Amino acid sequence: SRTYDPLVALAAYYANGQSAEGLGRDIFDADPDRIARETAALAEKVVDNPFEGGHNMAGYGLASVEYGWGKGGTGMWMYYGRNGGHGHLDRLNIDVYYRGLCMMPDLGYPEYATSWPQRNYFTNNTISHNTVIVDQLPQAVNWVGHPELFCQFANFGAVRVDSREVYAGVQRYQRTAAFVRVGEGQGYVVDFFRIKGGKDHLYVLHGPPGEVTTEGLELTAQEGGSYAGADVAFRTQTPKGAGYGYSWITNVERDPSPGSAFAVDWKAQDGYRGVTAEENTHLRYHCLTEVADVALGDGEPPQNKPGNPRWLRYLLAHRSGEELQSTFAGVIEPYSVDPVVASAERLAITGAPEDAQAAAVRITLAAGTVDYIVSSADDEAVVSSEGGPTFSGGIGGLRVREGQVV
Repeated sequence: SRTYDPLVALAAYYANGQSAEGLGRDIFDADPDRIARETAALAEKVVDNPFEGGHNMAGYGLASVEYGWGKGGTGMWMYYGRNGGHGHLDRLNIDVYYRGLCMMPDLGYPEYATSWPQRNYFTNNTISHNTVIVDQLPQAVNWVGHPELFCQFANFGAVRVDSREVYAGVQRYQRTAAFVRVGEGQGYVVDFFRIKGGKDHLYVLHGPPGEVTTEGLELTAQEGGSYAGADVAFRTQTPKGAGYGYSWITNVERDPSPGSAFAVDWKAQDGYRGVTAEENTHLRYHCLTEVADVALGDGEPPQNKPGNPRWLRYLLAHRSGEELQSTFAGVIEPYSVDPVVASAERLAITGAPEDAQAAAVRITLAAGTVDYIVSSADDEAVVSSEGGPTFSGGIGGLRVREGQVV
């Protein structure tokens, strides 16, 4: 009623359950239903939902690849905007949307918007988010990252952002995430996180609350303590510096020598955000990176927010070394009952400049289709992979069925 912008009216219409009923009513208006009537007339002329599909909002720092609409839709988003003030230290945090759920849910608003341990050590801290911690330190505050690539096609979309400013001395802090659509309301994410610099890289990821199972790991329960160590009690307020917030993860299990590939599966608990036993909703992460050690541990979301679970279980995949360069690669799939991704493997790169940090992944789907997802930090270098395509560019996808490229 203030702007008379048709897109604003349509946004209200879709937010109102694709209904104009009750919109814009004003008891002082001679015709209180005028806005609703005009909005309904606008909506009748719409052929395609104007809000479907992904967006890259470079000023705000949010990119999404989206397919479908509402609970039947699916997709992913990456946040790369302000991480100070009311923001969290969560640069390059990602999430997957599936059947009306955020499958890797952000902790959201803290219990209390003031300086107190739970907020400072965990809720707002980098360690509670789906990103990478460098040298055991929280990210530095920065306004926005640098989007380098964004695309969305019929069955494939991707975003690449670099944000090296959040870690002093790091030459690259870059994430490329591709969403591959498999069918109606179904798809998976291939995640490439590249870091160049520092001596310690910790990849953090969590799924929905519920039972967590693993494949390819030999986990041993730690006797007490926290992720900071068996001798550091849960919620110990350690000084700011290395390991800040690590003591806010408890019930730790560790594998000190994992293989080069493993999988972690989160089964969403019944009742969480409306999840039912019949839906049997899961998130599975295939780690395709050689890491020094792996841990699982529980972090506590704000407990005074309705619907929040008691715990979220975190995966912490760790690498260390002098002048460290890491290219974390993995496949993230939301699914119900049975996964669509039958297997995922990382292919050896046989020719490429080292600085390209190139990677190639072969994904076999349950129906026998094979997808190749390739990625490089160098958009021009020609990269060859063992048993996979030769490619050049930031991100690419190739689908093969019965030996034929489709």
